[in-house]
Amino acid sequence: MADRRLQAMRRVAAIRSAERAGAATALYGAVQQSASADAALTAATGLAEAAFVAWSAQTRDMRFDPDAERRHAVLLIDADRGQINAKELSVGADAALTQARQGLCRADAAVEQSGRIVAKLHRADRRRREERRLAEHADTVTQHWSRV
Repeated sequence: MADRRLQAMRRVAAIRSAERAGAATALYGAVQQSASADAALTAATGLAEAAFVAWSAQTRDMRFDPDAERRHAVLLIDADRGQINAKELSVGADAALTQARQGLCRADAAVEQSGRIVAKLHRADRRRREERRLAEHADTVTQHWSRV
């Protein structure tokens, strides 16, 4: 009975260890996704700043060209929209990163817990086997001395 519990818990510990490896892989992916989102946000911010600089350069030159104003307005609006989208992606990636970190922490705790349980069951099993061995030896000694 105890051997079966120990074997079952060893299987559970192996499963939890595999889940921990999966959580570590998910964390790695989330880190990569977050870095990619941050790079996209940086690029979108640079585009928005460049569009604003181009628009302000034209207004400083005091040249009023309705077509150029429209082009600059479209560029500014697109750059702002891209920046907003990049911020949303960055926030989503940060949330995924937080969840992945929490998942890894939970997986680590589960691995540690199952390891403690396996060690406890192993000690109990070893103690029972030793008690059985001593009892058998005591029976052997008793039978020997009962014959004498």
